[in-house]
Amino acid sequence: MKLHEKNVEAMLVRACNKKGFKCPKTEMIARGFPDRMVFNTERGEIYYVEFKNETNYKRSNLQESWGTRIKVAGGKYFLLNGEEETRKFIQNYIL
Repeated sequence: MKLHEKNVEAMLVRACNKKGFKCPKTEMIARGFPDRMVFNTERGEIYYVEFKNETNYKRSNLQESWGTRIKVAGGKYFLLNGEEETRKFIQNYIL
């Protein structure tokens, strides 16, 4: 059974909390802005993370625009499609 987007997002939040990393929800910044920012204080990096579930992978135009802006500015933007990609992200960037 595939997890809902909010459950996949919760996986990342739990992993960040265990490491002591801040992982705020960013819904109040601007429409289309990535779902979460992850402050990896061990690496001195900030990740901008957009979640999509495996059945609805389409990003809005605003989401695509923010992803492009973040990357052009040198930011680390991640589009995570479901549970497996989120697990890989946690393994590679959080643990």
